[in-house]
Amino acid sequence: MLGGLARRVALVKKLRADGQSVMVVDSGDLFFDRTQAQADVKKTLTKARLIAQAYKEMGPVAVNVGDRDLYHGVDFLKQEAAQGLPLISANLVDPVRKTPIFSPYVIHEVSGIRIAFVGLLKSPLPPSIAKAVEGEAVVEDPIESVRKVMDELKGKADLIIILSDLGWHQDLNLAKTVAGIPFILGGHDGRYVKYPYQEGGTFIVQSYQKGMYVGKLALTVDKAGPPFQDERRPERIQEEIRKLDRRIRALQRAHERNPSSHTERQIEGINQEKAALLEEMRQAGKEASRGNHFRWSLEPLSASLPEDAEVRSLIEAAGITGD
Repeated sequence: MLGGLARRVALVKKLRADGQSVMVVDSGDLFFDRTQAQADVKKTLTKARLIAQAYKEMGPVAVNVGDRDLYHGVDFLKQEAAQGLPLISANLVDPVRKTPIFSPYVIHEVSGIRIAFVGLLKSPLPPSIAKAVEGEAVVEDPIESVRKVMDELKGKADLIIILSDLGWHQDLNLAKTVAGIPFILGGHDGRYVKYPYQEGGTFIVQSYQKGMYVGKLALTVDKAGPPFQDERRPERIQEEIRKLDRRIRALQRAHERNPSSHTERQIEGINQEKAALLEEMRQAGKEASRGNHFRWSLEPLSASLPEDAEVRSLIEAAGITGD
């Protein structure tokens, strides 16, 4: 993770040096993991502060608070926010004031497009984490929280992106329940999502776990707001067609060994599926670069990539050798 952190910083700096407009965001569970809940607190917090310092080197736009970021209470996060880390959460609330502990969202303008990043964490919290923040914070219903924020963002933002630590199934429920969210950048489960999953007008992605990849969402905005087209949709459809071709070949071999009308009907049905996909791919190719469109990709932070020297020095100075 920490070696990947140094490479992550180096990659972001290179992209900016190449003239690309880069917004760095994180969906949560950045600082702690399950194994650190009962670990040496001093060492764990040292590592967490190092991660926060490295992230500040990248100039992040928004960092969502995940449930695992609360393993050691709220004070650490408040300290990092006070030192410039842009922590957000729409549904982590002060139990007395009934107001969000961190900003529910941030708005960042790029080329005249106002993009709002909204942070959400799952509810309810696991018992061990709920105990760690008892009396300091409560988590409100994410659906109701995001609806409230979206009402507040009317006229203030052209595009809303959710930074979610809800987990895959709650992300799907959010997409089904609340309209007007083009993208959910998910976390928590640490899934490898090569192609975005589409639910209605919402695209859901994740970037795997332990910082092994950088998820890159490249946006081309023709006009403010949804809908968006996926540039890689033809590529995804082509993969599905290749799978059908393999099934057809397997059935054809089986039919040669043991001819049957059932196998013939199976082959005919799959060929019909393939024809529909070919037509879908033709249409997708026409639409992929029209209007608002995007491209999602995962950049592996392999050991062959350069590390940022300053972050590497910080890691070595902290004496942290493991992940």
